[in-house]
Amino acid sequence: MELTTTIIYIFIQCVLIFSGIIGFFLARFIKNKKKEKKRLVCPLRSDCTTVIHSSYSRFAGIPVERIGMFYYALVVLFYFAIIFSLPGAEFAYDIAIWISSIAFVFSIYLVMIQIFKLKQFCFWCLCSAVICLVIFAGTMVLHFYL
Repeated sequence: MELTTTIIYIFIQCVLIFSGIIGFFLARFIKNKKKEKKRLVCPLRSDCTTVIHSSYSRFAGIPVERIGMFYYALVVLFYFAIIFSLPGAEFAYDIAIWISSIAFVFSIYLVMIQIFKLKQFCFWCLCSAVICLVIFAGTMVLHFYL
């Protein structure tokens, strides 16, 4: 790999790690607000509380924000393994492709729920969807173009 490609490769991996960290803390923020039964302030002037307490806020009985925390933690771990060439890095990369694809599709599903079913938006949930998009796009760029 030439130097420019290597720098871009490492930069994208760092963006993915950073995105995973931000996503984890965002999901944790939502989890804590739900647990404390505190209202989420929505910069979109929508009703985040309706969204995060809806029947769609659980998937297979698991709160969506906990699924998000688990996903984002995996992203951070996988890309740390990859960037530092730890044992199992190739396996981690293959899994990262799959889980980022699944998470991206799941985030689209959740946004569609907000639009068509709840008719309310949660700014924080939309931020999480954008983070999923960034992780998916970065993973695909690493896989197909570098």
